[in-house]
Amino acid sequence: MEKYSVRQAQVNQMEKLTTQEQVHPVSLKVSENKQILQDMFGSSMDIKIREMVLGREQVRCLAAYIEITAGSLAFENSLVGRLLNDLADLSAERIYESLASNGQGLCDVTPFENIEDAVQFGMLTGDVILFIDGFASALKIPEDRKSTRLNSSH
Repeated sequence: MEKYSVRQAQVNQMEKLTTQEQVHPVSLKVSENKQILQDMFGSSMDIKIREMVLGREQVRCLAAYIEITAGSLAFENSLVGRLLNDLADLSAERIYESLASNGQGLCDVTPFENIEDAVQFGMLTGDVILFIDGFASALKIPEDRKSTRLNSSH
């Protein structure tokens, strides 16, 4: 029987945050991510999945959150609402560049590569998870926290 050191156990934990047996990588298609979320949560009335379009090229996106945590906040005045407004007039390419570089300058934007981690370490902790067509990560957007924004015009 092979023994693992504490360091090896820490490395193994860092490599796989989720303990789920089946892990779903974030899809480039919002519709596929939506279906996985619906399969995970069924008809739960507390889980909200809000579809929108972004930018001049109408890029589909999806915000997933728990209504009792994020639902009471004015969505448009929240950090995720401000982020979506900042992206509203950009081309698809600029949307992807902005999100990949710094989430439009929002502090604490965290990318996740699989849906289970995004749900466990994002949505279930009271934050909004954002999925965007063509973007291979889910983004955790913190709610009701101080943030700074960078100028998005280049």
